Amino acid sequence: HGGDGTWMPLARALTGGYSQVDVSADCFLDTEKFHQLPDKPPSPFKAAGQEVMLVSLTEGTVTGVPGYDRIRAMPSYVYLEATINMGDKIERTTDLFTNVGSTI
Repeated sequence: HGGDGTWMPLARALTGGYSQVDVSADCFLDTEKFHQLPDKPPSPFKAAGQEVMLVSLTEGTVTGVPGYDRIRAMPSYVYLEATINMGDKIERTTDLFTNVGSTI
């Protein structure tokens, strides 16, 4: 599924600046840059992190999103993929496809 690429900032931090998407594009569009990449990712990785899926415990109309500011204020915050806005109708999260966002 690819998760809308929300994991790419983390992947780039782990490797020191590139992801599998970047490498795939370079393979076709910039072969010189592609051949400058190492044969394998660094070990140990250059960073650590986790993607956290945001869930909704209830369904209904969104009346506020105060958690977004709290997430952005965390010292470990890197990225927030949140497409839910005030007035949106959402369903209770039951699987990956009904999550309401993710953060790195």
